[in-house]
Amino acid sequence: MTTASNIDALRDLLPDRVRPIEEYAIDGALPALAVRPSNREEAARVIAAADDAGLVVVPQGARTQLGLGRPLARYDVALDTTALTRLVHYEPNDLTITVEAGMTLAELQQTLAANGQYLPADPPPSDAVTIGGLLATARPGAWRHHMPGQRDLVLGVTAVQPDGTLTHSGGRVVKNVSGYDLHRMHTGALGAFGVIVEATFKLAPAPTATRTLGV
Repeated sequence: MTTASNIDALRDLLPDRVRPIEEYAIDGALPALAVRPSNREEAARVIAAADDAGLVVVPQGARTQLGLGRPLARYDVALDTTALTRLVHYEPNDLTITVEAGMTLAELQQTLAANGQYLPADPPPSDAVTIGGLLATARPGAWRHHMPGQRDLVLGVTAVQPDGTLTHSGGRVVKNVSGYDLHRMHTGALGAFGVIVEATFKLAPAPTATRTLGV
């Protein structure tokens, strides 16, 4: 049950990261608290504290696909991931990159373009989607028959479990055969198995030119 004392305790955890709740309405409902952590450790602290207090956390990034999933039965804490925008590791020669989940696909593509590379993903409604949202929703776009699915692009994921534990699966190389591909389980799961805070992708050379034909 949501109580004022639980919300106040969570607010005091990261007071500089609290946001106006009016910015986080979903289906007409407002959270009791909105928090925008600046790194994955802060995100883990918020999630762990909310879990201890019995509060429901709703992770969200660019908020482009809020209509997916079941209607919210409760909405206590909005966890805004858009401050998690760090480029963690990039190997252009290996065609791999690791970024935090709050980076938008547009920002990622701009970084990759400098080396003639891109992430072959085309999610609706646009490249404004965050990387975390790209994986959590796993929605195909207009080029769905031309591009691979998100689960075929992701090489590894770091996610926060309800108790605040940071879990890792996969790696930073294309040929990775150790263990299970648990990172693929997160694609399309809408955060049900943890909040994605970091992801590694395999890339592709950018096409020299593109054309759109109308009939």
